[in-house]
Amino acid sequence: MLKLCDLTKSFRLNNKDREALRHHLQHARPTTLSAGVDALSSYRGALKGSNPNGNVSLSMAAAIRSFIDASDVSDTLLALSEEFEGLQRHFGKAKNAIFFADPPFVQLAEYASSYGDDYGRFVDDIELAKQQLVYIPPFDDEPGSAPAELWKRPMHLMTAQRGKGKEFDTVVLLDVVDGIWPHKNAKKLRDLEAARRVFYVAFTRAKQRVVMLVPTHFGDKETTISPYVQELGLLD
Repeated sequence: MLKLCDLTKSFRLNNKDREALRHHLQHARPTTLSAGVDALSSYRGALKGSNPNGNVSLSMAAAIRSFIDASDVSDTLLALSEEFEGLQRHFGKAKNAIFFADPPFVQLAEYASSYGDDYGRFVDDIELAKQQLVYIPPFDDEPGSAPAELWKRPMHLMTAQRGKGKEFDTVVLLDVVDGIWPHKNAKKLRDLEAARRVFYVAFTRAKQRVVMLVPTHFGDKETTISPYVQELGLLD
C-alpha cells in the first residue's frame, strides 16, 4: 500500500508521513488490498504536508482502488495513466500538449484492448517486444551515460519529444496516418495544434532525409494518410 501511495502523486511520501501511515495500516491489519484501501481512506494524519478532512487519503485511496478493481488489461493501463502521476515523466508543462508524458499509457491501453483480462499474455508480449526493439541509449543529460558509448547503435527508437533538440541523418516516422498524426483523441483546436507541433518536432530532426511509413490498413480497417503530409505539399 505504501508503494502504491508513493506512485499516486508526483513525489514520494516523506519519511515522517510514511512511518505514521505505516503504523496506521499495521494497526488496521488489512488482509486484502481492498481492505488496505479502506484503511487508507480512514487515515487522517498528515500526508504530503497536510491532509485536510482526509482529502489526500481519500484521493490516494480512490486512485489505488481504480487500479486494483480494473476488470481487464486496458482498464488497468488507463487507471495508471489517469491516477498515478508518479509513474509519468513529463516533457513539458503544457497540459494541452498531446503525448506530453511517458510512458504512453493511453496508447498502450488501446493496444491492450484485445487482451481482455489475460494479463500474463500481455506481459509476455511486452517483454518479447522489448527484446526485439532497438533501444535508444542514454543521452548526455541522463545519469550514468557514457559519451564514448552513446551512439554506437545504428538505430535509435524514441518518441518525438525524446528527439527534441537532437538531429539524425535519417528520420523514419511510423504510422503517418490520420488517427495517429494527429491522434484520434485530438479533437479541440488547441489539441490539434499541439499534435501538429509534435509532428513538426519529429519531422525536423532529420539532417538529410525523412522516411514516412504509411500503412494502408490497421487490421481490417483502412487508413487515410496524415493531413500533415498534405500540409507539407508532398501530395499531388
